[in-house]
Amino acid sequence: MPDMPREELSQKFYALSQRQSLPLINILNSNEGKAGQHLSPKEPIFWMDRLTVLFRYLSVTELGDAPHPCLKSVQEIWPVLLRACQQYEESLKVAEHCCRTIRFVIRCLGMQSLPFISPLVNKMFEVYQKHPHSCFLYLGSVLVDEYGEHESFVPGLVQMLEAFVDPAFKILQQTNGLQNCSDTVDDLFRLALRFVQKAPVAFFLSEKHRPLVACATTCITLDHRDACQSVSKFVVEVLAFVCEMKKKSSQIQSAKNAEQVVNDYGPSLVQNVIFGSVFQLSLPLHREMAEILMSVKLLSPECLSQWLGAALKALPRQGTLTASTEQLEQVHREIMR
Repeated sequence: MPDMPREELSQKFYALSQRQSLPLINILNSNEGKAGQHLSPKEPIFWMDRLTVLFRYLSVTELGDAPHPCLKSVQEIWPVLLRACQQYEESLKVAEHCCRTIRFVIRCLGMQSLPFISPLVNKMFEVYQKHPHSCFLYLGSVLVDEYGEHESFVPGLVQMLEAFVDPAFKILQQTNGLQNCSDTVDDLFRLALRFVQKAPVAFFLSEKHRPLVACATTCITLDHRDACQSVSKFVVEVLAFVCEMKKKSSQIQSAKNAEQVVNDYGPSLVQNVIFGSVFQLSLPLHREMAEILMSVKLLSPECLSQWLGAALKALPRQGTLTASTEQLEQVHREIMR
């Protein structure tokens, strides 16, 4: 299909997408589809997944100023997807599949998806306040990845982040919230990571940067591969930004905020890295902990030495499995070498 003339491609893609979207519309109108099922053509997920495949594997290059061949199709599909999001808002499974379809529509259109973003974000806000499915956090990270480097879009993305953080924290603060909602940890810090990568100045000017860093110091001990890796990557990016700003002797407010939050939470971060490595985290996640310590060391060897010394001293000194003072000093020397 990508080798077809643009007009022919647009017509054929429109016909293909209509064959998937019209049955989905019928299901929505009948309200008979069972949320969460996807093996039957009578269910919404069946048709969402077929739309996903269409957009996922279509690649169109060298558009210039020409409209994307799929634009006409998206103009008709978009309201249907948003309607499905709302109609089946209680279903995590439908939300996940719908967000996945939307993700590939956005990736397919690139910057030409911009006119569709405002109604999408509004719908995400609306549904997430009532049903905080973590897939909306993941979709938010896709939006930041796609638009975060464009200044005119950043304020809206920051609003999105700030709207998501408090409901996500409310979930994580429940009893065993981290363990029971590791998908929320994963997707929340994937979103925060994309902000630090794509729009760090805006992120560190947001009022949510401090609670997110504070939350990361706690979540760093979560023994769940995807969640721990997302948190670790976020922390490493925060430290890298501070390191870069220090090299530039930057005096902008966002750089000051970033340095201050690292200074404030650095001791507890290093302590949790050490405690997590010793008592809580499985062996494959020790690599992520080592990367965090190396990032702190690159930022400030003096701070790492101080924070590491305090963390090692805080380890339990009584019981059958303990380290001697000499052993702890050896660990400190090895890490600082």
